[in-house]
Amino acid sequence: MSLVASREIKVGAHTFKTPRLVPSFSSKVLVNLDAAIETMSEFITDTTLISAYDIHHSKLKGPITFPDLLIIDSGGYESLKDAMLEDLEYTGVEPKVWSVDLYEKVLDEWKYDVPTAIVSYDHPSIRQSIEKQIAAATELFNKKPLCAKVFLIKPENEKDVYLNVNSIVKNIRKLGDFDIIGLTEKELGENLIEKMLAIAKIRQALTKIDLKTPIHIFGSLDTVTTPLYFLSGADIFDGLTWLRFAFYQGFLIYQTSYGPLKFDLKLKDYLLQPRCWSENINELKRFENVLEHYISERKFECFRYHSEFIKSTYEVMLGKLKEV
Repeated sequence: MSLVASREIKVGAHTFKTPRLVPSFSSKVLVNLDAAIETMSEFITDTTLISAYDIHHSKLKGPITFPDLLIIDSGGYESLKDAMLEDLEYTGVEPKVWSVDLYEKVLDEWKYDVPTAIVSYDHPSIRQSIEKQIAAATELFNKKPLCAKVFLIKPENEKDVYLNVNSIVKNIRKLGDFDIIGLTEKELGENLIEKMLAIAKIRQALTKIDLKTPIHIFGSLDTVTTPLYFLSGADIFDGLTWLRFAFYQGFLIYQTSYGPLKFDLKLKDYLLQPRCWSENINELKRFENVLEHYISERKFECFRYHSEFIKSTYEVMLGKLKEV
């Protein structure tokens, strides 16, 4: 059974092919969202992701017309005070009030100028069974029938750090009404192989009942783990790494290091960030082409970087999958 394929995202009369690497925008990284989006609007032509939380709190005014597909996230990430290492510089910023009612208000008032996918409501303090998550998502999506439906699955119990994959598989037929299945990278498992296995098990369960629903991994956009999640059966990947770092020879490095290496030793700091962003968008497009090439060729040599590591890690995962 092949885990990899080009799958379809359907939004009304529009159909979009996967794989998709999605540059996201968030107030977790950017102070002036509008300025950043305006700057990058001439470079991003495919998919992008924004947060309803940022729209509501006037950090993002819109309209957004430049991508072919827009994903509106439900704001769970922005409403969480994240103390993880990559967000230490933001620990003094208190999240503002956020609720499902405010999310629906954003969706009601938003101007849908391009095909749009909306994500089921996610709040860090809410834990529900898969059945209740499906019911809540269905109720929300029924109010916006012209949008694609992204069902973001979350841990079910307060003490759970990771997703219960067995519970998802048990309810797999109930996922057939959604256009995209969302999983957050941090909640897939405690190590890389476990995360890959979680994706692969869900993809196998979908394939078994002839569902070709794309899987969206939230928070994965790098040159090492993203191709491995892709090989495990995922299709759409979004993240903020392209804003924080620079893609350089298969790795993510600090933008202050990338500037002298790529541009000019005397490049002024205020010019560095937008230059890095535009280069990162170009790199993401090349990376997306690599994934498409693999779908047609099925050769690990298609990967420009880390091909041997990707191959060996994928084989380890397949071995574990056969043991299940």
